[in-house]
Amino acid sequence: MSPQHAPSYPLGYSSNESDRLERQGAFLNELTAEVLKRAGLRPGMQILDVGCGMGDVTLLAALLVGPTGSVVGIDRDAEGLNRARGRRRQRSPMSSSVRRSCRRSARARSSTR
Repeated sequence: MSPQHAPSYPLGYSSNESDRLERQGAFLNELTAEVLKRAGLRPGMQILDVGCGMGDVTLLAALLVGPTGSVVGIDRDAEGLNRARGRRRQRSPMSSSVRRSCRRSARARSSTR
């Protein structure tokens, strides 16, 4: 899928939407932590959070896997990732990182060569 044809987030990527997502993450924090625990996250695991957005789940997962584990969050929204990075730094030291993902799949890249 080429970048110009990548599906967009229906609610947009505005600063207001980012603020809303942060409030939503805070509201759902305890429930999300319980879901992750029931899913089996435990110390030492390596986790990939695809579509991490503001990093709420990424940061919770990092707490659960602890210093012996690692969590990587990827997303295509640069503003959301910047906020996630800032939040991670505030809670440091944690074994998590957030990265911007590629918008094109390997298949799309190989077909354009």
